[in-house]
Amino acid sequence: MAALNPASVLATRGPLHNAGRLIRARLEAVFPPARFDHGWLSIAPGREEWKRVVRRVPFVGLTWLSATPDPKAGRVLRARGSFRVLLVNAHPDVAARFVGDSIGPGQFAMVQVAALALHGLTPEPVAATGAVDPGDAIEDVGSLDVTEITALTSEDWLPDDRAVAALVVQTDFTMTDAHDLPALLRLRGGWSFDGAAIAVPGDQDLTGDA
Repeated sequence: MAALNPASVLATRGPLHNAGRLIRARLEAVFPPARFDHGWLSIAPGREEWKRVVRRVPFVGLTWLSATPDPKAGRVLRARGSFRVLLVNAHPDVAARFVGDSIGPGQFAMVQVAALALHGLTPEPVAATGAVDPGDAIEDVGSLDVTEITALTSEDWLPDDRAVAALVVQTDFTMTDAHDLPALLRLRGGWSFDGAAIAVPGDQDLTGDA
């Protein structure tokens, strides 16, 4: 077996990466980036993050929420992953903010399109994609389920003409990789990135030592 390098496998592939890629690709297909701004958001974006990423509307954002393991999965770690899609649109008129007009799409339209595009979406098997490298295809991810749709408030962090909606999207996948555990444990210096480790403040002890 070839050496397992997490920088080329686990750090860039796997079910969490694949689920995120699947959702992003679908959203960009129905909300063209030329007309809609796209980006990742923190799970609880603060005032400055909102200002930075939602300067251009309409905006389509994505954040990862959780991966809940199946307690009955045994030695194979199966989980149900949850992502949140955030949809932001703007209009000075309250009614048009929901129903839309010639100026821009309304919240109802964006929510309906996102739900229709995502719910029930099942990735094609790797063999059907024609990918030379299986890592180039969406694999090991089940069908997508839209499990919640809500309107959100921004705690006065956004202008009054903005409307925000959220869809929770879930999918089942296997967290364990196809490579065997001994190969994983033999890793030596596989991580590769340009940034340096971030120092922890001196008053925080994360080692567990007294």
